[in-house]
Amino acid sequence: MASTVELASSFIEGAPPGELADVVADVQALTSEGENIIPSLAPAFERYNESQLTTVKLPGSSQEVLVSEFNKLEGSRYFDTESQTSFEVDHTTQTASGAQSSPLESQNADLIKSLLKSLGIHAREHYPSCSYGVYPIESDSAVAIALVANRYSPNNFWNGRFRAIYQVPVSSASTTVTGKIHVDVHYYEDGNVSLNTTKPINVAIPSVSAESIISRIATAERDYQEDLNRAFVQMAEGAFKNLRRQLPITRQKVEWEKFSRFVNCTAGLDKTLRLFQALAQIAAVFSVGTLAVQFTTAKLQLGLTRRFLRLFGFIPSFQRVAALLGQDEVGSMPVWLEMAKCTSFGLYIVLEDLTILHATGVHPVPWNNRILREAFQFWFYALALSVGRSTWCLLFTSAKPAETTRPAKDQKQKKNEKEDSEKKPYISAVAPLVKQLVADSCDLLLPGSFLGWIPLSDLTIGVSTVVSTLITGQQVWAAQNQ
Repeated sequence: MASTVELASSFIEGAPPGELADVVADVQALTSEGENIIPSLAPAFERYNESQLTTVKLPGSSQEVLVSEFNKLEGSRYFDTESQTSFEVDHTTQTASGAQSSPLESQNADLIKSLLKSLGIHAREHYPSCSYGVYPIESDSAVAIALVANRYSPNNFWNGRFRAIYQVPVSSASTTVTGKIHVDVHYYEDGNVSLNTTKPINVAIPSVSAESIISRIATAERDYQEDLNRAFVQMAEGAFKNLRRQLPITRQKVEWEKFSRFVNCTAGLDKTLRLFQALAQIAAVFSVGTLAVQFTTAKLQLGLTRRFLRLFGFIPSFQRVAALLGQDEVGSMPVWLEMAKCTSFGLYIVLEDLTILHATGVHPVPWNNRILREAFQFWFYALALSVGRSTWCLLFTSAKPAETTRPAKDQKQKKNEKEDSEKKPYISAVAPLVKQLVADSCDLLLPGSFLGWIPLSDLTIGVSTVVSTLITGQQVWAAQNQ
């Protein structure tokens, strides 16, 4: 089993670009040693800095230089060929100190200086805020070219790093540039997405000259970046599209603003909780043991919550009765049925409110069941009256389509338009009545079952409640989002 230091070292070496300090803080928080573990991780910090081409500022200068395996001296000292300076690096804090003059001693010094000049032009043109270096390696028989470009945007939850490392043998007139391009990007807003890609480079150069080498390197980097762009386009159109639909099956985006308006109104919230309550009742039917008890408890608690939402629901019911009494059509059958329905529903809410302290366990009373039964009777009467009113309006509505005579031959083109215009008033008047009739008929089963007048199973009650909730919920949704 790996030790704590080995595990912590793997975290350090795998730190995303620009996030080493965050990883170190997490390691300290996760391990029992805390800050005391940091000295043990010194080799991991060194490997991370060298492999990631970490940049440090020379003391007393704003110039940033690279830390890599190619410019390492003894211990923790490194050198920079452009400034001809050696320096000490604290790998834990990523700071440089002890700068000393270090003249470039290489038989390829002219080539290195030429490469630095050409590489600088290429880097400034394509990589803003980058650092680079050219170093003699392999006993001065080759040179290493290193370039790193960092782009950090923690406020937008992403960081990125581009690294390019090449080796050029200088022992022959015609040779090959070998190396690798590394691209690391980390995006971590509401998730954790990382891109780690490596591209091996192997290009022939006609001559060992700075212009020829940098020209071929620039071409290889441009080709790779174009390949990456094409890969992202193909990924967006292929792999990502196959992972999930870009839009729901209706081909429309989810309108969260409308949903928010719906659930933030009392009627919409009540319908939402009612749907959950009905689903919990259905789930309890198909469950056994503890799970059935849990679903039943959820149904009862949701029902109690909804009682608080309609605590003062009798007020609009009685206001509706008062408004109807002041209308000229007060003597019509639909108006009398509406007033009776609203009166019964208001009395149902009043009687139900009298038992709410008993339901919450605050003040149990012996007459709770008797009052609750009376309340359910008024609820049943209200729904029955609503069913009667809808049926009356459907049978005796004045919005029926008028009789039409057979059109003459020269009027046939207007026939369809005329019939459609005659049907529209009828359809617009009948559709709400049919919906209300179906919803009230489904709801009627609940108090009827409670009172024992309509013996039904819990499953039937649950399904009928779902149907009525969806119908009436759609009406509330339309009212809130019109």
